[in-house]
Amino acid sequence: MNRRLKIFVSSPGDVIPERQVARKVIGALNEEMMGKVFLVPILWEQEPLLASGTFQTQIDPPEEVDILLGILWSRIGSPLPKNLLRDDGTRYESGTAFELESALTRYHDRKKPDVLLYRKLGAPSVSLENKKELMERLEQMELLDVYIKNNLQADDGSYLAAFHTFTTEEQFEEILKTHLRKLIFKQLENSEEPESETAPTTGMPVTDSAVPSVSSDVPRVVVQPFRSRTNDEELSSFAEGLTEDITSGLAQFSHLSVGASNSDSRSHQRFTVEGSLRKAGRTVRASIKLLETGSHVWAEQFDFDLDAGDVFEAQDVLTDRIVATLADPSGVLTRSLVAWVKQKDSTLLSAHECVLWTFGYLQQWRRDEHLALRTALERAIEEEPAHADARACLSMLYVDEHRLYFNPRPGALDRALDEAQRAVELDATSQLANRAMAEAHYFRRELGACRVATDRVLKLNPRDTSTIAMAGLLIAFAGDWEAGKTVVERGVAMNPHHAGWFHGILMWYYYRQRKYKKALAEAEQWNMPWYPWNHAGMAICHAQLGNVEEARKHLDNLLKLSPRYGKIARLDLSKWFVSEEHVEHALEGFVKAGLAIDDPV
Repeated sequence: MNRRLKIFVSSPGDVIPERQVARKVIGALNEEMMGKVFLVPILWEQEPLLASGTFQTQIDPPEEVDILLGILWSRIGSPLPKNLLRDDGTRYESGTAFELESALTRYHDRKKPDVLLYRKLGAPSVSLENKKELMERLEQMELLDVYIKNNLQADDGSYLAAFHTFTTEEQFEEILKTHLRKLIFKQLENSEEPESETAPTTGMPVTDSAVPSVSSDVPRVVVQPFRSRTNDEELSSFAEGLTEDITSGLAQFSHLSVGASNSDSRSHQRFTVEGSLRKAGRTVRASIKLLETGSHVWAEQFDFDLDAGDVFEAQDVLTDRIVATLADPSGVLTRSLVAWVKQKDSTLLSAHECVLWTFGYLQQWRRDEHLALRTALERAIEEEPAHADARACLSMLYVDEHRLYFNPRPGALDRALDEAQRAVELDATSQLANRAMAEAHYFRRELGACRVATDRVLKLNPRDTSTIAMAGLLIAFAGDWEAGKTVVERGVAMNPHHAGWFHGILMWYYYRQRKYKKALAEAEQWNMPWYPWNHAGMAICHAQLGNVEEARKHLDNLLKLSPRYGKIARLDLSKWFVSEEHVEHALEGFVKAGLAIDDPV
């Protein structure tokens, strides 16, 4: 069973190349230690940071990770806002100072996280003609020296904290890989001893892993080394980095079994990702394909200009698109796995196979499938009670008893919250568990707790576009429409195979603004004929535009699926939307479409 270790990379902005080296080393160690551990790099430049918050409030707290990697050179950075102060009331010199001190304080209390600190030697290059830049550099170097003296040295000049020095990127890469490898093996050995003070209090079995196990018979996906069709060193390096990033990106999805390309065991290998790079001038074309037992499942080409921006940025964008398209719960690889699961006897499915089935259910939301899946999940959890993702999926199905009226039983939202809480207790890093927590809190109208959970969802795996889109839905429907729309649009752009309900969120965004043509354009992309709200959205948009016949046609489709909708319309809309004004605006559209609203006000 894999264990997940989070590695926080902390530094000012003058060591960007070294941050990229750290990311490369973590990717290489992920490949090397495949099957033993999954390393999760936390770098601010890879996080979807929103302008509505500060850096520190939107990234994982440094004291809650497993390893903090600090890199210093010639800057300390800019002071933090006045609302972030030390216990003695003084301001932190920078975000890096805050991160290092938070991690070290927690280590003294809990022996975690381990902190590795590095300092680059040598002076930075500065133009003597730019006096302002020169003075700023000198000031920063002095501030850094003062910080080190005050926080890392004793009065007699001896060092209170060990650190390592290096001069070149190559030297840094070598020593970092050695240090991290040793430290990771040490943590894996120590993890065999349970920590009673952090154990869940639910009475359920405690595992030594933060990652749900993947059933041994689940087909494995292997990423083959990407090929460069030229002898170009730059392109070969890009291909190597892309292979590492895609492998690491796929491994972040707990429902996938990702194998090393050089693995000797291929008994369960069924899917293979292959790619090649070609270069014409400064334009690169990446050709990517997914194979299932040798047959083509998906293929796509991506073009980008090496001179248009940072090469690492291009690599990130390409990795985002490929990983989301493949591994997202609505991605092409996951859909193939869902089809594989549905060929099996539902009474014999493992908890992990039920999670895969849930991803298929969440693309269409059908009542008959809900009942069968709920039954299968409840049985599987009895056999595997410590499977966090399965409990999260069951929580979401309990929520659907309330919000979609699917096979309801008493206490749906209480059961949903209970399962979500158990899932988070089992694995606080599970994105599904935090999504389930957000959904349960939202429909219980515990909006503060919901926003905490959605913020957590957005941090954990930004390439899981289905899960972040649901977070966007909850954020928007709770009233923060702009933030929610931004999240959803990011998912639409990243994954062209996204589920149709993404467009439902955007439809309501434009409907609320009375931009009915734009709302209708989004509703037309919903493409969920079994889902009543798909027809509801089409009906009210056409009605508001005066398209009476079209509105009536879609209203009839709605009533075929939900004959009593006129009696429950207000109740249904009030479950989803916090704003009563928005509910009334939607009801206005239904009335114009010809729906008789006779539910009590």
